[in-house]
Amino acid sequence: MTSTTHSPYITPDVFKSYSPTVNIFSDNIQDVTHGRVDTFLAAASNGIIGITASKVAKKYTVVAFSTEFEVMVIHFPPGSNWKRYNRGVGIISSAILLNMDYKKFAFHMDLTVAHLYIKNGLHITNGVDMLSTSTKPRHSVEAFLEALGGEAGLMKPAVLRLFKSLCGRHTPLDKLALQAWCANRAASQTDSFKGAPIINTIILPRQHREVIIQTIHDAQRLHLLKPQEVKNDVAAEFAVKKGNLSMSSERYGTRVRLSSGHQSMLVEVEHGGETRALTGRVSRVLGRASTIHLHESSGVIQSIKSVKTIGREAPTNAEARRTLLMVHALQRRITLMTSYFVQRIWFASNPSASILPPPSLTSELEVISPPRPLNASQHSAVADILDEAKKPITVIHGPPGTGKTTVIAAAVISKIRGTIKGGIWLSAQSNVAVKNVAEKLASSDFFDFKILVSKDFHFDWHEHLYERIEENVIRSDNFTDSGTDMERKLGGVRVILCTLSMFSHPRISCATRLLPVQTVIFDEASQIEVGDYFPVLAAHQSSLRKLVFIGDDKQLPPYGQEDLNDLRSIFEMEHLRKDAVFLDTQYRMPLIIGAFISRNVYDGKLKSQHPAGYSKCCSFIDVKRGKELRQGKSWKNLEEARVVINIAEKLHQQGQSWRIITPYDPQRSFIESQLKREGKIPWEDKCFNVDAFQGNEDDVIIVSIVRTEKIGFLREPRRLNVMLTRCKKRLIVCTSRSFICGEGSDTLVGKMAMEFGDCVWVSEHQAGLTF
Repeated sequence: MTSTTHSPYITPDVFKSYSPTVNIFSDNIQDVTHGRVDTFLAAASNGIIGITASKVAKKYTVVAFSTEFEVMVIHFPPGSNWKRYNRGVGIISSAILLNMDYKKFAFHMDLTVAHLYIKNGLHITNGVDMLSTSTKPRHSVEAFLEALGGEAGLMKPAVLRLFKSLCGRHTPLDKLALQAWCANRAASQTDSFKGAPIINTIILPRQHREVIIQTIHDAQRLHLLKPQEVKNDVAAEFAVKKGNLSMSSERYGTRVRLSSGHQSMLVEVEHGGETRALTGRVSRVLGRASTIHLHESSGVIQSIKSVKTIGREAPTNAEARRTLLMVHALQRRITLMTSYFVQRIWFASNPSASILPPPSLTSELEVISPPRPLNASQHSAVADILDEAKKPITVIHGPPGTGKTTVIAAAVISKIRGTIKGGIWLSAQSNVAVKNVAEKLASSDFFDFKILVSKDFHFDWHEHLYERIEENVIRSDNFTDSGTDMERKLGGVRVILCTLSMFSHPRISCATRLLPVQTVIFDEASQIEVGDYFPVLAAHQSSLRKLVFIGDDKQLPPYGQEDLNDLRSIFEMEHLRKDAVFLDTQYRMPLIIGAFISRNVYDGKLKSQHPAGYSKCCSFIDVKRGKELRQGKSWKNLEEARVVINIAEKLHQQGQSWRIITPYDPQRSFIESQLKREGKIPWEDKCFNVDAFQGNEDDVIIVSIVRTEKIGFLREPRRLNVMLTRCKKRLIVCTSRSFICGEGSDTLVGKMAMEFGDCVWVSEHQAGLTF
């Protein structure tokens, strides 16, 4: 990149009214001079500068500043060698970013702040987040239209293109310049930003500033990990009427969803013996059923070859709420950073007890065991949960099968039967984990609870999961703003279960008013990125008295941690982790498997208790002819799938309870489709990928490793720990012996095969006789 390169110009096409030709100047930060910046600022006579920041490559941060007729684009090289360009940084910082004579306007000022601060340590003063003035969700097209002055004066297709570029990983330079110019133009042409809250990062306390900006940065990085394209699994049957294509989704994880403003649908169909690609937008979704309004005439469609969603999924309610909270924190509109639990979690400080509401307990509670007596470590964990006064935060480390849900049930029952008043809320990242806790309460003869479930998850997809607790379910489409109606639905319970995202549902406030959030127990806490707690802590900081985090950082991490190594769960907060209670006895796995996991994952600290009589608790099936086959960005193994299905059929004939798990989704999908096609045994809820099966178990677990050449998934010990610890009676691993004892010998599953020895290996032919 040469200094002061002058690209010709841009001609903005966003506004219907006349737009001038805008010159673009591009400088490296080390080449910036006072004269160049003074010339730029001379054109900002109204004191308004549009600004945006992004990346144009994996390493370069680029910031665009705009006046009415000119955009100045500054490139910040990677690394920390400030000696090369600190003069230019000082000029940009003092003349523009910290200059109170100029107001800086950005659509997403939060992201601009993060780009400036995270990599370059730069502050901004007199900053305005333009989307904060919109009445629409800040990620929506409507918010941009409103911030730009209203749809009537805009070329909407051009705004859509601009909006889409803001959602990208790396923004092209011309788009970056256009965004900055549009921010300047909108701020100059309307009075809607008068009185808008000002962002001044330099006056925020350092610790607060770093947590806020890092949370913004993490949220954006996680958003960018969402796929740009999703293949939707749909049934073969379809119907077309008046340009509307109706179909049915077959899998919840890849279901057709109502599109956000920047998403579209691509449908490949067979028409007249040829394949055509049709575009459209989702107009209706009800359970599995969906309707796509096609943009062009479809003619007679003979079959659907594929359906794809193009564009990233919009932020969830919880993600949007988290982002808005951080914007408000930058604007100093909220005091979240000074709340007791935020201080204790993020700053390792011990704030004054007066900040925390007094405990709701007037005396110590007795620990009440569920049907099976608690062991010593479980008893200690429950006692810690009950202690609000001395331990407002409790962290519990629970390896597989150690009774985490048993601890939760015992704590809830002990609290409810004690002197506590107010609400106990049980939460987790996944609906399945929440359902598991609910079933544990029911199995302990405790039914005084309600479970809040989203309609999207429940209706037409997962009703069968809730059959045992159907009377306890309140679906989100039945939430009501009427206190009387909601009180009737809650039925006087003091225990509510829901996912973490449900706390951000727009209509949950009626329930939280009736049952204030005083105690929250988070299961699967090792899968929750710490920033995800902000919506709960912000909404209920006046009523919260106790937080409990239960999980296992040796199992699945927060989503994205493998890609973004610095993401943290509560278990990476060392000041909290050091006081965690360790549940030291597992009851699920046969002794030989439990002992292996203890030695190789938990430093020998995990004890095992298990009924005797399962001598053949582990088998490795040598699938010699199996071969890993690439499918898209993933893998499958057809021969291994055949062996897995044969074993499942034999287990079913013997009346055994079984599940199939595999690391790769194409393999899971292929095995499930083959089970369904052959129709010999049940196929629904029988085949899972590893991530979807944490927290679950079954008598017999059949594992399909898939890989035969490269390590791939097997290099992730946390996921392998989940994969190998799901069985109650027997583990059957289908793989290639030459691969797992060769290339894969240093992996957790390879070490298990080597340690258990020749006696656990069975050939494909022997497997046919044995199972």
